[in-house]
Amino acid sequence: MLKDLLRTLKDIKYGISTEVLDSEFGYLIPDTRVYTMYSLKFEVKKDEFKEYLRDIIDGMEIFEFDDEFLEKTLEVSDKWYAYWIENKRLNSYTSSLKSELKKLYKKRTGDIKGFDRFFETILNAINEASNVFDVVFYNPEALVKNKSFAPDRNSCYINDRPDYLKALKQANTYYVMIYKNQIPLTRVWFVTDKEYEHATIFNQYGHKFMNLNKFFDSNGSLVQGNYMLLERALGVYVNDSIIWTTTDKYNTFTYRLTCPTCNAYVSSNQLILTYNEEEKSYKLQCFHCRDELVYSEISQTYIPEEESVYSDYHNTYIHKDDAVYSNYLGDYIHDSIATWVWNADINDYDYVPREMAVYSSHHVKRLIKDQAVYSYFYGSYMLKDEAVYCEEIDSYVSKTDTRFMEVDGKCVTAIPILIPVHS
Repeated sequence: MLKDLLRTLKDIKYGISTEVLDSEFGYLIPDTRVYTMYSLKFEVKKDEFKEYLRDIIDGMEIFEFDDEFLEKTLEVSDKWYAYWIENKRLNSYTSSLKSELKKLYKKRTGDIKGFDRFFETILNAINEASNVFDVVFYNPEALVKNKSFAPDRNSCYINDRPDYLKALKQANTYYVMIYKNQIPLTRVWFVTDKEYEHATIFNQYGHKFMNLNKFFDSNGSLVQGNYMLLERALGVYVNDSIIWTTTDKYNTFTYRLTCPTCNAYVSSNQLILTYNEEEKSYKLQCFHCRDELVYSEISQTYIPEEESVYSDYHNTYIHKDDAVYSNYLGDYIHDSIATWVWNADINDYDYVPREMAVYSSHHVKRLIKDQAVYSYFYGSYMLKDEAVYCEEIDSYVSKTDTRFMEVDGKCVTAIPILIPVHS
């Protein structure tokens, strides 16, 4: 399905005006262009719904340590799902899904505080399990023109950070709207690489589908990805909801564009959001229009010099928020490789790269490898400053261990002990 979709988007260069489609599809966003649209029917079989719902709600806090409440909730929901399949409604003349779940909930908690969110989760699962949805791919400008979709009205792409939209419009970008009964439910951004071989989906607004990927992919080509890495590649804001991608090589989605501020031709991963105190506005800028930007090999993007530190260890700049100082190295290191250790030189804790640390069960803390020796007697690393080599047992031991003493400048056993064998 996804391959066919990408092929279609590649072949349709300019789309079709919604004015042409208005007579047949009056619910479409006016004054925009549509690149493709299709309908999908989802229907979980009645005998499979109970386990389908279990996967969705089992992790909810309210079911913790209460399997009986979980099973009763599943039984009630399963019964009403079967009724929904036959009658397309969740209420009868005498009862409803909502009223039965409310009784269960109140019996479990003593009141109905938090019930609305509880019910919404189950209702959304039923809606997703059996319904017909329309999926429409618009041009990016549809974000601004979709006045009827309330969740978009506060989007930073429209309001305080419009440079995001200016940038994203220069990629292979589609504003995708998912409808049910011609009513807009959810929108996402759908971006492809230059050759239309890969795709990524992000910034889901509106109804939060449990399995958003099923609207675009039926073969498992889309997997959950890392929103921060995608944000760096695209140069625009990506929120921390689930993103979907066909590849973990995020630079696949890096594209060439003109900088929204100075119009210089750059790559999207060279853009950075800045704030102008005088103008009280945000701008996307590149290194051409902001001299104080520096490049970080670790982040693979430009960052403000004032918000960075230089690391000789990494031989590149690091954002201050991602850096920790190592007294041992006299340098900054990225926090993703740092570990907390005891530094004997300063008699205090410190940071070093993990590869420079060893764990000591003798001291019950991590030590700096170069400040430690391995003791076969203790089966553990120990601080060099606290160790002495005992030839008699061919191992380092602690200077304070009363089982050993110094005789004629040599360490010997003070009492009979079991000597460990080591190779």
